[in-house]
Amino acid sequence: MELKSYNNEIKVLESKIERLKEEINNEDDQDLNNKLCELDEVKRAKELKKMELYYQAMLKLKFKGLCCEYI
Repeated sequence: MELKSYNNEIKVLESKIERLKEEINNEDDQDLNNKLCELDEVKRAKELKKMELYYQAMLKLKFKGLCCEYI
């Protein structure tokens, strides 16, 4: 069930990315730069969460003897 939690967190981050993209279209230059920085941070958080999800999935498969002898 932990993997579902990661998936849910990724979906939340994706919706936050979409919201930020919409807000970016309505901002002046300074606010635009701030929103772009925030968008980059959220995108990085999403990628990190995806890597954590893949790692947890590989660990679960390894413990079942189905994957990844190098982990």
